[in-house]
Amino acid sequence: SGWTILIIAVFIAAIGIASIYSSTYQKEGKLWQETYKRQVLWLVIGLLFIGFIDHFYNRIILQTRISSSTFQPFIDNYAVIIRKL
Repeated sequence: SGWTILIIAVFIAAIGIASIYSSTYQKEGKLWQETYKRQVLWLVIGLLFIGFIDHFYNRIILQTRISSSTFQPFIDNYAVIIRKL
């Protein structure tokens, strides 16, 4: 489900942040010591963006009641383009 994928992605991002922290915590200079904080900031921004898109995408679907078959021609065209690459 969507929650499982999100939890796995956050877990992998946390492992990456821990790796960055462990490789830079003893380095000299503020630039190195702040690196992991920037990664945490981008993780939070990304999660907020996902929440924002998910909220409004679901609202649009509920208001217009679009079925998945509406998008099928677009999906088929995308598949043809990918095959040509």
